[in-house]
Amino acid sequence: MDTEKIKVYLEAISSGSLSAAAERLGYTPSGISRSIAALEEETGLTLLERGRRGVRPTADAEKLIPIMRDFLQQEIRYMDMAGSLRNMETGSITVGINYAAHFRAISGVLKKFEREYPGIELRTIQGLSSELTQALQEHKADFIIATKRPDFEFIRLAEDPMVACVPKEHPCTAKGIYPLQRFSSDPMIATYPSVDTDYKRALRDRGITPNVRYTSQNVYATYCMVEAGLGVFMSNRLEMEMYQGDAVLLPLDPPVLQEIGIMYRGEDSLSVSTKKLLQMIASELAEA
Repeated sequence: MDTEKIKVYLEAISSGSLSAAAERLGYTPSGISRSIAALEEETGLTLLERGRRGVRPTADAEKLIPIMRDFLQQEIRYMDMAGSLRNMETGSITVGINYAAHFRAISGVLKKFEREYPGIELRTIQGLSSELTQALQEHKADFIIATKRPDFEFIRLAEDPMVACVPKEHPCTAKGIYPLQRFSSDPMIATYPSVDTDYKRALRDRGITPNVRYTSQNVYATYCMVEAGLGVFMSNRLEMEMYQGDAVLLPLDPPVLQEIGIMYRGEDSLSVSTKKLLQMIASELAEA
């Protein structure tokens, strides 16, 4: 099977548009259509549904997509190993990063890695832990730095306490601690309400239903809402310490700890060059 046809197809469904896929891959829209038609002829199945809102995979295609991604990943590993045997490092690596606090350290590692292996294209993606684990599952990232999730290999880097972010006039500010159960009564600002975030998982695991009064799609917006006295918020300390203002960060009672580290699908999923970059980042962040 021609891997280029698979790349074209996956780009088309990822972008939801044949013209967008053509622009990204350097094809013409008609060339994209011909490639997908050839792939459909090879498989004997209709793989693409076309509509006014763009294109999407068919039900049959949904079953094949994970195998397609695995197929492409094996090609990358094959070419990477061949390059290593020729002493010519080539290929691409995508790293997913959750916490902005890690950006500076990781950027320094990427620069060092680029000097040593100029033939490798480096990419980064940012997102919440749940979003990044989805990208990892779909082979859109080679490894990620995020809060621990099940079903992946995990290299522990740190243990980060979750905190309550409260207005400075909140009664718990004077006590210096925030009882976890108060999230069920204090008005709460839910950030990223449609995503399975760390604070949602922590409250759910402890049987606490938060008293959500407001929602937000941005952590800084939430911080500003807390400053204004609209409610409280729960988040990772590593995330909240970036913001300097009048809101107060309080430890939780009982404490809620999150493990932060590097996640990947398994040793077999890592190319030679990816393992080198992973080790460099793990060493840098462990020392930070």
